[in-house]
Amino acid sequence: MPLLVLYVTLMLTVVLQEEVAPLAGGAAAHHGHASLLLVIAACTAGSWAGDLALFAIGRRGGRLARRARRARPLRFIARHPLAAPLVMRFSIGARFTLAIACGAAGLPV
Repeated sequence: MPLLVLYVTLMLTVVLQEEVAPLAGGAAAHHGHASLLLVIAACTAGSWAGDLALFAIGRRGGRLARRARRARPLRFIARHPLAAPLVMRFSIGARFTLAIACGAAGLPV
């Protein structure tokens, strides 16, 4: 049961603290408290679920994102629809904004 709590915690914290959770899980695996493959799976599932939830928020609240002050990410996505999700994965500080903007821009899942 305590290991299950570790993996569920990793899945939840990777949504908000994307860099810290894999490091903590890796340290736990290094010290023998967890399986490295399950840590990787938990962090991957949590990151995927978080991005999908933000994308869904963008789909539902798209008209808020289209306002003038918030339209800059939408223009970026309209110009680069294939590169935007990749930029979202590897940019610091734009992960939440671009995930919501991808949903608001109507990109396919």
